[in-house]
Amino acid sequence: MSLGFSILQTLKYSDYFGFPLTLEEIHLRLIGVHSSRPILVHTINQMLIKRLIEQSGNYYHLPSHSGLVARRHTRAKLSASLITRARSLASRLARLPGVLAIYLTGS
Repeated sequence: MSLGFSILQTLKYSDYFGFPLTLEEIHLRLIGVHSSRPILVHTINQMLIKRLIEQSGNYYHLPSHSGLVARRHTRAKLSASLITRARSLASRLARLPGVLAIYLTGS
């Protein structure tokens, strides 16, 4: 699998959830191959020139999906307050006998 194809697959998967990725996130979540950061940056720059992907600020996404960046920021703000509530609830639940673990997912 080529690096360019892998980058596209990674962005397509993330796009399914409406979530543009930073360079670091692409590097960490790269599907099917491993790459050094300099080679990844070079390949992403080539893909930007060919308009296979787009960049909005620090985020990369599929063409014509720049609206996902604003959605990501909105979701991050909403999540911050929910995470605070979840931590408070989790600390109370952790005191119950038999509770071994409490997990928070991105769903």
